[in-house]
Amino acid sequence: ETMLGRINSDVKLGALTNACVAYAHAVLQKNCPVYASEEENGNEEKKTAAGGLRPVYDRFSAIHGADDVPKPKPHPDGLHKCCEDMGLDPKDCVYIGDSPTDAMAAEAAGMTPIGVMWGSNGEEKLRAAPFQFLCNSVEELAQLLPIVD
Repeated sequence: ETMLGRINSDVKLGALTNACVAYAHAVLQKNCPVYASEEENGNEEKKTAAGGLRPVYDRFSAIHGADDVPKPKPHPDGLHKCCEDMGLDPKDCVYIGDSPTDAMAAEAAGMTPIGVMWGSNGEEKLRAAPFQFLCNSVEELAQLLPIVD
């Protein structure tokens, strides 16, 4: 079971990358797990044709890349666009990233920036970035977020 599959169903998911938006969709479609339907508020989730399994990719209500926002990260434009798509105020959101530009964009957007140490940037660069939290493992990230069962 992955952390993405354990995120409460009422939590909105979005993704922003400095790559093109088509690449973002391709990566999410390829790498997001498929998980079984769960009961929500006493009602069973709508089942898909795939025997009741639902890909986590389908839960993303905003996916953007550098080619479909006015300015890429570290500018906040893409995160503001994701919030607009999801109907959320940035101050009610967290942005999880693995680069200093992720932290800068989240901070500029008014979100809580959370860093993860398993990306392509070294610990020194991440510690120097304006992340409010840095996580060394998926388990540590899951404990930090109250939205994970």
